[in-house]
Amino acid sequence: LPEQISVAEVMSNTFRDASLIVSGSPICLYTIGTLYRSAGFPVRAQLQHITEFLQPLISQLPAFGQKKGSKTLAYHDPCYLGRYRSTYDAPREILEKITGRPPAEFFRNRENSYCCGGGGLLPVSSPETADQITTNRLEEDAATGADLLVSACPTCVHRFKKVAKKIKSGSPLKT
Repeated sequence: LPEQISVAEVMSNTFRDASLIVSGSPICLYTIGTLYRSAGFPVRAQLQHITEFLQPLISQLPAFGQKKGSKTLAYHDPCYLGRYRSTYDAPREILEKITGRPPAEFFRNRENSYCCGGGGLLPVSSPETADQITTNRLEEDAATGADLLVSACPTCVHRFKKVAKKIKSGSPLKT
């Protein structure tokens, strides 16, 4: 049998000469920075989420300010960005700069935030549980009174969209 090569090995070799890796996916950053290392394939590059990369640059942007009739945003803290990277302020500062006001906060936020239901392959291993977790989070979003739900994780965005479609029209949730 030919020698097996792991994805971690291929990717760590791909990133060998990189000094900075910027990603929009907190889960990818966790995989590259933690799981690859534990598999024996450390990546030496600095890893940043796109919000961490953009945060120092937001002071250079013009203030957009609030516009009459503009929508309010609620921000969901993704597990892999918040709890695993301790990144809480960068997404909020960027949203505030763009909208002219801080995003609405979930009852459970920052280090106390709850999962969106999409992490750790939960939607595959236990889809009903994942859907219930996502539904609970969407109910918390509805309680903020915000018009739009925003997250800095594509997995969370996917979960919210998917489960919101399943929710019956009689629900108090926004779709």
